Amino acid sequence: MNSALQFGSIGVVAIIVLIILGWLSIWSWSVIFRKYFLIKEVENQEKMVIKYVEKGGKTDDIMSYSSHLSYSPTAMFFDNKYKDIGIYIEETRIKLSKGLTLLASIGANAPFIGLFGTVVGIMNAFSKIGSSGSTNITIIAPGISEALITTAAGLFVAIPAVFAYNIIRRKTDDILVRTKATLEYISKRDSISGNS
Repeated sequence: MNSALQFGSIGVVAIIVLIILGWLSIWSWSVIFRKYFLIKEVENQEKMVIKYVEKGGKTDDIMSYSSHLSYSPTAMFFDNKYKDIGIYIEETRIKLSKGLTLLASIGANAPFIGLFGTVVGIMNAFSKIGSSGSTNITIIAPGISEALITTAAGLFVAIPAVFAYNIIRRKTDDILVRTKATLEYISKRDSISGNS
């Protein structure tokens, strides 16, 4: 009951900061879950195509084998009849990276939004000290708790966003490295077999 009374004493600015951080957290987690399932599907389908290629699948057979694999970058290369591997890899990087800028922005800015609430909470604590003329803990505790709550909320939003950004970015890079290597292997194999 005591913590409910202290939470009820949070100022308007802190409530606004917490609402903003709440929305940023929901937005961040929606991107994280979408990207997680997308990357997982891309990885699974790409592994299937790579295994098929490693077993000696011919280019024409790859196209028919992978026609149902709409998330595999290697399959999409053949479906869209791209000519330049480098351009295709960069276009695929852009597609797979959609939403990462939002995660990076949330991860970078949420602590500062929480810090703004911290500053306001500490200012409220000092204001109460000044108006009451006392440094009694019951006078300054609500302002300090407001400051700590907004700081914690900012970190609670930022940390998962930064972790997810780094993991998704690394997985995207890994997928594209494998895709590029596979496409270059197929290209080299086809040019050798075409010359013989």
